[in-house]
Amino acid sequence: MSIYSDWGFIDTPFSPSPLPPNERGAELLVGRDRELGMLSRRLRNAPKWVTLEGQNGVGKTSLINVSVHRAYQDYIANRTSDLIILCKSTFQLSATKNASDFIAEVYMAIAQTLIEKAKEIRESGIDLPNTDSLNKWLNSPIIQGFQLGGGIFGGSANIGRTFQANSAEGFDRSGLPNMIKEWLEDIWPDGSSGGIVCLIDNLELLQTSTAAKRLLEELRDLILTTRGIRWVLCGSAGIVRSVASSPRLNGYFHEPLIIEGIDSTVADQILDSRKKAFAINPDACYIPMTTHDFAKLYKILNGNLRDALGKADAYCQHILDIGVEPEDDTRKSLLFDEWINNECLKLLDIVQPQIPQRSWRVFDQLVENDGLSAPSEFEIYGFNSLEAMRPHIKTLEDNQLVTSTRDETDNRRKTIQLTANGWLVAVARGKAAI
Repeated sequence: MSIYSDWGFIDTPFSPSPLPPNERGAELLVGRDRELGMLSRRLRNAPKWVTLEGQNGVGKTSLINVSVHRAYQDYIANRTSDLIILCKSTFQLSATKNASDFIAEVYMAIAQTLIEKAKEIRESGIDLPNTDSLNKWLNSPIIQGFQLGGGIFGGSANIGRTFQANSAEGFDRSGLPNMIKEWLEDIWPDGSSGGIVCLIDNLELLQTSTAAKRLLEELRDLILTTRGIRWVLCGSAGIVRSVASSPRLNGYFHEPLIIEGIDSTVADQILDSRKKAFAINPDACYIPMTTHDFAKLYKILNGNLRDALGKADAYCQHILDIGVEPEDDTRKSLLFDEWINNECLKLLDIVQPQIPQRSWRVFDQLVENDGLSAPSEFEIYGFNSLEAMRPHIKTLEDNQLVTSTRDETDNRRKTIQLTANGWLVAVARGKAAI
């Protein structure tokens, strides 16, 4: 049973997972009206790919989920003629995944999405072919090995029947990708009235912009320009701009939406919205911190919502561990301030002996730069070269104060980032406000 059950909640209000593409997700997304409008306009402006950049944990995936959900609800309610549907799966590119595997993965996910939404699509007046046979084929661990026209969906029966494990390879050989493309073209014949939104997330996992460019260039004509699919690409700061510089990809991207933390002035609404969403009775539930405490935590962690939710959950666990449940706001804030100060000092005590003074100067400068920097900015840190700065970044990274990604092809990308622990240590050192 969740620790929050005794406090009147049906589930944890501090889940760091992306918001779901439903009404609950829409209720929980606060302070993003401007970004929602910008994203919605780009989703409707085909055929360019929508791109978002921002630090990990800032809420990019949540924004996409809610935006597409709202677009879909607008269509169901006849407020727009654009049918925009979110694909069931989120995709990631990696150096170990080849183009054919990625394409099979995408078409399988689109097929599952169309199966799930088939009833609503038909009710909206679109003539979608029968999906029952496709559903059985995709969701059975063992498939009958007919070609597309010869048994699985066609009329002739038992010629050449075999059985094999269901797999991406079998899916590709069956001819189903071509069938799914035909369905997409039937639903969205002009290519400009909507589509299945497919999200490629964590683009930075390819490590270098060159690797990302190479794979996207290969996929461009194979699937990224397929009618009826709306692509959204997400990544950390700078990765999309680096990828878009490829001549073969030039003109395919919308200008990246830069997603930053929610304005700290509305951070208190985050806690209120989660109490309303997850409490059995919002007026009778209990949380050992005030909205002001949560807003303070959010600000300390530089607007990283994922980190703030994780730390809020850790604080609630701490309250249970010490066996004290403060009732009034004054007592709640006193205990919270005591805990957060102790957390900061405890982390500093752990890392202080491991970090030389020169590395601390790099750390302090990174804090002044809002916790984000590019390798090419080594002169700001007092170095004559990137090579001279790297050992100090590694020291900070080894002590979990920063994360960094090396991109030898583009040193302008802001790939050096302060972690949640880094911000707490910055508070302990008096370099960041509490």
